[in-house]
Amino acid sequence: MKHRALIGLLLGIAVFVLVLASHDLAAVADALSGAGWRLGWVLMWRVLSIFASTAAWFCLFRPPVRPGYAFLLLGRWIAESINHLLPALQVGGDVVRARLAYLLARRQGLPLSGLAAAAIQVIDITCALTAQVILVTIGFLQLWQRGSLALLPTLLGIGLTLLPLVLLLLVQRRDVLRGTTGILGKSGLRRFLQAVGEAGENLAAEFRDLYGRKRALALACAWHLGAGLIRVGETWSALWVFGHPISLADAMLIDVMTGAARSLAFFIPGGLGAQESGILLICSVVGVDPSLALALALAKRARDVILGFPGLGCWLLAERSFLADRETPLPRRGS
Repeated sequence: MKHRALIGLLLGIAVFVLVLASHDLAAVADALSGAGWRLGWVLMWRVLSIFASTAAWFCLFRPPVRPGYAFLLLGRWIAESINHLLPALQVGGDVVRARLAYLLARRQGLPLSGLAAAAIQVIDITCALTAQVILVTIGFLQLWQRGSLALLPTLLGIGLTLLPLVLLLLVQRRDVLRGTTGILGKSGLRRFLQAVGEAGENLAAEFRDLYGRKRALALACAWHLGAGLIRVGETWSALWVFGHPISLADAMLIDVMTGAARSLAFFIPGGLGAQESGILLICSVVGVDPSLALALALAKRARDVILGFPGLGCWLLAERSFLADRETPLPRRGS
């Protein structure tokens, strides 16, 4: 764990504890116990969103080098588990799933290079950010329409939401000659990238090829947008289970703005504290009781744990499997 991740984790824990200490935990416990087993069905919305996000990633692979959807689904699940539970600054899981896709392709004899896997990963993140910008912009416009935000803060919020996407696109436009290659290398992809001196040009060529596939890009963005809308169903159904039904528009506002708060707090592992604070703030706008809002936040955090620990276990098994492949000696000639 690096120092910056440790500092972010400690900050997140402090905010999380402060949030818990400032609310009526007995009322929160009553809401959770009243929902009972029905909360298990709420988890299915997240599972469906993982299927949709995997479909977006799947679209970006060309058929000759495309790993199976089932394995990509496993990689996506592992990535979300890492981003939610480990101090990886909410991006470590994306590095891992790119690496797993490359290793699987190599096992299957598919001509997928490490550079192509890295490029596809970056473009998938770009498509996901595009979908997030669309949804969060709608959220800010909802807040402005309600009178909860003035026009200037609304425009500022939309601008902050656009900033990561714009920066990522600018880096790609500049051919990713040194900056992105260095970042990918430090993130753990250096082991299967080509020589660093050539990686920038080759990676730029991979990006040009991917951006030439307009249909695949449109499908990836559409799937990510669909995944975001599916996650709205989780918020809507959870509050319905808690006995406080809200409209789909309000559920969308809660979910997308919470996602925006989590993204802004990227330096806090798992968005700990930031996610809970965002839910409480937006729920107050739509008239949800603070105790129910905190119950919703805790249900989402429990979902991360319930889905995340098995995902980490699958990651361990996958890494052991690929490690065994590396240690298996090659057959001798003539044998």
